[in-house]
Amino acid sequence: MLKNKKILVTGATGVIARPSVEALAKDNEVWALSMFNEAEAQAKKELEAQGVKCFAWDMANKDIPSEIPTDITHVFHTSMLRETESYDAAIDVNGLAVARLMTRHRNAEAFMFISSTAIYKHLGMKHLYKETDPYGGGLIFIPAYQVSKIAGEAVVRSLSALYNLPTTIMRPGICYGPHSWGGVPVLFMKKMLAGEPIELPPEGNTYCMPIDVHDIARMVPALFGAASTPATIVNISGDDMVMDTEYIGYMSEITGVPVSYVRGAYFRDNFPTDNTKRKAIAGDCQIHWRDGIKATLKAHFPDLVKN
Repeated sequence: MLKNKKILVTGATGVIARPSVEALAKDNEVWALSMFNEAEAQAKKELEAQGVKCFAWDMANKDIPSEIPTDITHVFHTSMLRETESYDAAIDVNGLAVARLMTRHRNAEAFMFISSTAIYKHLGMKHLYKETDPYGGGLIFIPAYQVSKIAGEAVVRSLSALYNLPTTIMRPGICYGPHSWGGVPVLFMKKMLAGEPIELPPEGNTYCMPIDVHDIARMVPALFGAASTPATIVNISGDDMVMDTEYIGYMSEITGVPVSYVRGAYFRDNFPTDNTKRKAIAGDCQIHWRDGIKATLKAHFPDLVKN
């Protein structure tokens, strides 16, 4: 548990970060960076009501706001330039942003960076990926994302060693939650509502280990506690491996929205993980994927989910 710390969280309104910000703010002084534009005005208001100190940061164009104290004890960096097809922009913007943060807060007690299981080389639909597995499989879904995460990890691992800054690199898989875009299950729900088919691979099925972002928030203090030099790297996925068609079928069941599938160029690779390291550091998940996905759909589509 973290108490009486001074914590900086970037991307504070995001699907992963926001529950962590709210949990950390109960016992710590939390400073939050995000775009905090018009679309995030309500989120800013709600965070500030919980005592979070919010400042706008466009990491593509600006230095870190001068109002952020230099004596931050913990940094949780989740911000990223995500929706871009430019490999150069993804690498340059995301790499420079994390370098700025680690340089400015090189004396922090711990730094945590969100990477992704999407960096792995595809080794089979049901392969349980370990933190030591090879990288670079050629992600179909926003490919610049995968490249920028690999580049970001290189920056983080290098500066952790150079500054002797204890660091954790978190590699989450399929996440879902009530805020921001909600995660892949919400994206699939929107496709179902639009009458669009869900893409499947040419043969077989895709598998994932979905995790509720509130479980991640509960694990954050332990993940900070595991920070080290060289950086600690840990996969973050749920405890149960399910077929995509299983959880999508469950979403159809509880909403009454029909689902159809098409085989061919499928939506994205999934990377089920070996969770041995995560369980040793932060324990088991507490939210079953059925309960978590139902709550997430209720948050995003309050008139849609059956009781």
